[in-house]
Amino acid sequence: MLPTSIIGDLLLSHLRRQGLTAGHSLDAVQDLIKHETFGEAFTDLAKGMPDLERIVSRIHANNCKVKDFVKVLSVSRSHL
Repeated sequence: MLPTSIIGDLLLSHLRRQGLTAGHSLDAVQDLIKHETFGEAFTDLAKGMPDLERIVSRIHANNCKVKDFVKVLSVSRSHL
C-alpha cells in the first residue's frame, strides 16, 4: 500500500531520487524491527519530538502557528 501522508510522499520522492523503490524501504524497516535495541532507542528519541506529520501538514496548508514552525526547524537541526 502506498503512503497517503505528506511524510510518506516525501519518503517515496526521496527513494525515487536515490534510484530505490518502496520495497527497499520495507526491507530497511524489517532490518530495524530485527534490531534488538532500536525500538527503545527510537522511542527515547521520538519522545522529545513534536508531531511532525501534523505540523508539516499545517505548514503545507499555510495554517501553521509560528511556535509550531519553529519546533519543526529546531527538530530538523538537532535530530535530522
